[in-house]
Amino acid sequence: MEDAQRWSVAYTKHVKQKRKVYQDGFLELQSSRHKVMLLDEWDKLLESRFVKKDDVIKSGETLAFDCYLVDIGELCGGYKPTSTLNQGKDGKVDEKSGSMYGSNSQSNSVSI
Repeated sequence: MEDAQRWSVAYTKHVKQKRKVYQDGFLELQSSRHKVMLLDEWDKLLESRFVKKDDVIKSGETLAFDCYLVDIGELCGGYKPTSTLNQGKDGKVDEKSGSMYGSNSQSNSVSI
């Protein structure tokens, strides 16, 4: 099973300004680590944070980071994370990976 889900997004660093300029990027959710990452269009990490219980991550929603406001677009189909292996605290690689949301990996939304 896939550990990560990825959406295309439009993000802005003009969080408090009335006129916002948006850039294209991606939002990646690593469900096993409860972590969401904002990436630019070249896959450079801009910011990451842990998912809060009241966060709803799905198409059409807006997600706030400390320095960015993110409008979530469509779920990227066929996305495969660069690594599906998890590394434990002891440095050993744990090959068990899976979604904590069940077997419905085609779902377009995730709420935690």
